[in-house]
Order: sequence, then C-alpha cells, then structure tokens
Amino acid sequence: MKLKTLLFKTLNELFSEGRHQKVIQVDGKPPLKIDQVNGIGGVPYNQEIHYMGFEREMTPDEFLRLALNMYDKPTSWAQYKEMIDQRGLASPFFDVSWVPEVKAWQITGHEGRHRMTAVKMFWGEDVKIPVHCFVVGMRPEIVTDEMKRAPLIKQKRSSY
Repeated sequence: MKLKTLLFKTLNELFSEGRHQKVIQVDGKPPLKIDQVNGIGGVPYNQEIHYMGFEREMTPDEFLRLALNMYDKPTSWAQYKEMIDQRGLASPFFDVSWVPEVKAWQITGHEGRHRMTAVKMFWGEDVKIPVHCFVVGMRPEIVTDEMKRAPLIKQKRSSY
C-alpha cells in the first residue's frame, strides 16, 4: 500500500511539474511568478482550469473594470508584494454564466482584486496576467472556442 501511494505521488508530481507555473518578464522589473498551486490566492480549481472553464490574458485594469469595486485594502502593499515575491501569484478568477441571448458571459463572482491591484502597482498597468473563468451552470466541456472569446459582462451587485 505504501509503495502504491509513493508511486502515485511521484507520477503525479512528474506529470504536473511546470504545468501550473509561469514566469512573466516585465522590462525593468523583477520577474512575476504565476503559481497555480502555491501562489497567493490559489484554489484547487486554478490547477484544473481547462476542465473547470477557460483562461484569458488581461491587464489589471481590464480585470478591475469587470469586478465589483474594492472597498477594503491591505494595510501594507509592501508586505503584500513581499508575499507575492516569495510564493508567487495564483490567477485571479471570475465565475461566469453564459447568456445565449447576447452571446456573452455574465460575471457572477470574482476573486483577485487585491492581487491585480498589486500587479498594477509593482509590475505596471500593461502586464497581462492569466485570468481564469470558471463556468457556472453548464458543463465546461461544451464551451466552444467561440464562446471562450465572447465578451464578459461586468459583475452586478447582488440584491441580498
């Protein structure tokens, strides 16, 4: 039993090595490490984006325009950057539902405004970050390439 567990862990590490990490180079700035497993804000769905939804590249401003406004902020952006430098950053994400009448995705939830604000502050407003879109209400495998490129509709404030 122990050998089976060890073998599975070894194979799992072998097949996933490098798959969940990316380094973004920005001129004149330290590299920005994207790490879907250990990065700040990571969730298990980040590790299986191609099963749970799809990915888009966005600037911090594009992401922040689509999410609800941010009211609370970290007490120290410098400490937040230090954590990102040490652990990396997991992709911010949107929960999205398909609206067939307009052929667009309605954003129903989000996570990552602080991360994107930190990216903008320390790496610049032009850097493109992978943003995950987790599909809600339909099976992700029926999402076509055309649907993946469809517009995103800004998140609306909930009524409760």
